[in-house]
Amino acid sequence: MSVRFLSVARRELAQQLGWLLPLSAEAGADLVARLRHDTALLDENAVEGPFVELPGGKVLHRWPVPPLVLYYGRRGPEVVVHRVRHMSQRPIAKQ
Repeated sequence: MSVRFLSVARRELAQQLGWLLPLSAEAGADLVARLRHDTALLDENAVEGPFVELPGGKVLHRWPVPPLVLYYGRRGPEVVVHRVRHMSQRPIAKQ
């Protein structure tokens, strides 16, 4: 299995890290470590987030990696991260 971030998710993650790292390199390193850990768990099917529906009807899983939220799906053996949002941002999933 593998984990792949779509280009929009990579941009969103880079934006969040770009904001955090200048404030605290330690906090940034901790977040990266938690992202690696949690995406490995998703990759191993050890955990699974709840389904949520995004505007437009796309159904994905939601997984929190505080202070971020990953919106992802599975394509065969691959975990595909579609979006990365900060928890303080308005959720993109329908309520």
